[in-house]
Amino acid sequence: MKPRQRIIELFSTFIQLADDLFDRWVTDSLLQRNIERTLKQTAELDTAESSEHFWVLYWYRLWKTNPEYLATGHLSAYLQEACYWVAQRVAIQLTSMQYKLSDCFQIAIATLPVVLKGYNPNQGASLKTYANLVFNHTLRDTLRQRREVESRTDWGLLRKISQKQLVESLQAAGFSEKAIANYRLAWTCFKT
Repeated sequence: MKPRQRIIELFSTFIQLADDLFDRWVTDSLLQRNIERTLKQTAELDTAESSEHFWVLYWYRLWKTNPEYLATGHLSAYLQEACYWVAQRVAIQLTSMQYKLSDCFQIAIATLPVVLKGYNPNQGASLKTYANLVFNHTLRDTLRQRREVESRTDWGLLRKISQKQLVESLQAAGFSEKAIANYRLAWTCFKT
């Protein structure tokens, strides 16, 4: 594959899963046209054009100045494979059948904004390396929290929840201040 075509594919294709397995790469035509147009504008940079590192930094710097721009899509496409491998490693280790590869992939890729905000190219690690760490940590932490919540009874959850969390939950559910005060009193008695 030519270096130019490889760059186009890296920054414009997304993983498609079928039956909870990798099926194929799907090209986002808007991202593909955008990167082709950008490659034409930077045609004088022949050596940089084929450098994955150059384009990661290019889209990352563009994302830093304008997160709503297509740079987010290009970086998301770029990190698809890294996210897939993290999700696959974690999914294989899961003993319950409740979470599949596709669930793990969705949980991990949803942290893309966290990855981009936390990444610092001056630290020396590549974006993929940093993303692997964040995807792995977030995925394992999320699954651990969900397992903990699912294994708790209603009484166990009441014992674990803080007063602030209880009040915020009741407010979010739309309870009146009087009802919240009553529930808080009952919760305090239960804890005591």
